[in-house]
Amino acid sequence: MSEANRRYEQRFTSIEREMRDGRAQDRREIDAALAASEKAIDKAERAAEKRFESVNEFRAALSDQTATLMPRAEAEARMAALTEKVDDLRTSRAEQTGHKSGITAAMAAGYSLALLFAAVISAAVSIWATKG
Repeated sequence: MSEANRRYEQRFTSIEREMRDGRAQDRREIDAALAASEKAIDKAERAAEKRFESVNEFRAALSDQTATLMPRAEAEARMAALTEKVDDLRTSRAEQTGHKSGITAAMAAGYSLALLFAAVISAAVSIWATKG
């Protein structure tokens, strides 16, 4: 029986050693898989952060644009006001031009009458001087 016990003991020791080595190998493989998984998770998180940073930059640009650009209704109201002012200036300018034209015409008529009056007086003096 001692020979049988010894063989059983060797066999048990051999199986125990193989199991211990197998568990150690399994543990190394699991540790490697966990490390690779952590690396992949870190990489995915960095990629997501980068994407969200660009999305946030785009949102900030839109927010800045919204804050600085004039709304359409306000732009149209300002354009209408400017158009009205330009039309008023055109009307005023036309009235001033017409007023100046009227003054110029009145002055020309006045000069013409003065010259006509001078011509009549000159003719009368000339006629009176020849008769008398």
